[in-house]
Amino acid sequence: MYIKRIKVNNFRGIKELNWKLRNKFICLIGPGDSTKTTILDAIEWALYPYWNINISDYDFYNCDVNNNIRIEITIGDFPDEFMREENYGLYLRKDVDTDTEDDEPQNDDEIFLTIRLEINKYYEQEWTVINNRTEGKKISSKDRMKLKVGRIGEYFYKDFNLGRNSVLKKYGDNLENLDKTILDIYRTIKKDIDFSKQEEVKKIIDNILNTTQEYGIAPNNSFNAKIDIKNSELGYSNINIYDGLVPVMSNGTGTKRLMSSAMNISKLNKGSCILIDEIEYGLEPYRLRRLIRNLDNSKDGRQIIFTSHSPISIVEVDSSNIVICRSVNGTTECVDVADDLQATIRVMPEALLSRKVIVTEGKTELGLIRSLDRKWGKDEKYIEYYGVSIVDGNGGVQACKRAKELKQLGYNVLILIDSDDANALNDAKEIEKIGIKTVSWAGNVSTEERIFLDIPKDKIQLLIDEAVKFYTKETIEKWIKDESNKETTQYKDIESELGEQETRKLIGRIAKRKEWYKRIDKGEILGDIIKDCYDTFNKECDIIKKLEEVKDWSYEG
Repeated sequence: MYIKRIKVNNFRGIKELNWKLRNKFICLIGPGDSTKTTILDAIEWALYPYWNINISDYDFYNCDVNNNIRIEITIGDFPDEFMREENYGLYLRKDVDTDTEDDEPQNDDEIFLTIRLEINKYYEQEWTVINNRTEGKKISSKDRMKLKVGRIGEYFYKDFNLGRNSVLKKYGDNLENLDKTILDIYRTIKKDIDFSKQEEVKKIIDNILNTTQEYGIAPNNSFNAKIDIKNSELGYSNINIYDGLVPVMSNGTGTKRLMSSAMNISKLNKGSCILIDEIEYGLEPYRLRRLIRNLDNSKDGRQIIFTSHSPISIVEVDSSNIVICRSVNGTTECVDVADDLQATIRVMPEALLSRKVIVTEGKTELGLIRSLDRKWGKDEKYIEYYGVSIVDGNGGVQACKRAKELKQLGYNVLILIDSDDANALNDAKEIEKIGIKTVSWAGNVSTEERIFLDIPKDKIQLLIDEAVKFYTKETIEKWIKDESNKETTQYKDIESELGEQETRKLIGRIAKRKEWYKRIDKGEILGDIIKDCYDTFNKECDIIKKLEEVKDWSYEG
């Protein structure tokens, strides 16, 4: 069995969703509150293998119980017995986008069944098989159980004892015999062991006897202490798995999560649908990679849908298997990632987990914005609070390409690039037409040149001194001499001969050519220096105006 389409109305955070699934291996990603987990819950509820679900008003969208919860799951490769006319053969359909289209399958059409779960304000639940041509037919929990849906999530600990929903039950036969065996054992213990011989218990019984005799009450035989047998406390659900003398539940979270996943996957193999919420939970990176590879390499017809907030998941999964989930005012949208975006995704996976993305030309600009964010943030609400990530575009032209691809996937994107590359500037003008915010320096200069041109004069020497720390005084002197024939690292000595403006241009040009700050940490140092004197800049200078544009875009909404 596999799922072809999911339609959801008025369920928790989803007012409306109509998602047609592209394949059988899906990594569902998105920023927080994008309703990824709710989608898994909707699938689980619609195909729930028992007769009743615990419902509350909070399960209705905006707690509005006057609008019924409705979940429709369209499935393929269902059990052959479902195709019999006396079962659901009259309800076969082809996949259609609307409820008014003719859904009667023709000879070459792939056939599906759609199961609808509807829940009203009184929590009454009804599961029916529907199509666009009939009134529908109820489907029992017994038949829903045949659809083999397994959920691996936050309640994975249940899989280490033989409880009602434990996967361990799938590994055994005739478990009812265990109940009888356990009851016999309890009766033997009750018969053979008298706890009243224990000193601690004997004192209690003696006190009871003395107290009751004062009121004229005496035992018919004698008071004693035995194990009480209650049906509600018996049964195989009390059996837990141990490793030697230690229960497996005492293992680390990652080990338990991986064991639970392995057990579920093994028993939900052929023709099943496995739902995994936050696949990375509790797992070290190497374990997460192995789990994803094992799932992806499956050849037994399983469908696997998992949610993730981890860049590792995004890197490990082919782009064609990634689906971006977004929710705006209750409308949830699931966007497929194009096959040709693999390279972009693997170099900037964090971008896909954000709401907004700043693509910088390189590491210098990335470090610069990171540092300034510590000044710009208000009330300890920094750039991450607004769902913004900053990624390295790896050069102007490449940055424009990546910004365009992110925009096409529905992200709000700003690009910050130098102005010394004509090709990159032309590309930036083109992508601005599709709604990408572009910021570049005036004057056909690099970031380093723009900083040296605009920074307060008393900070120029500080910038040079930072470069000396990276390279040595002799190296910096040589580079300056090669450009100006003046062997010094002192700004005032160069300015005395060339003048302030020419000296600013010269030092900025050397910083660019010799890559003084082409690392993220060096870019952060630039940001720290600018941050310390931010309020003393000429407010009309280009760098402050452009940085303010970045700030305003980042912190809005």
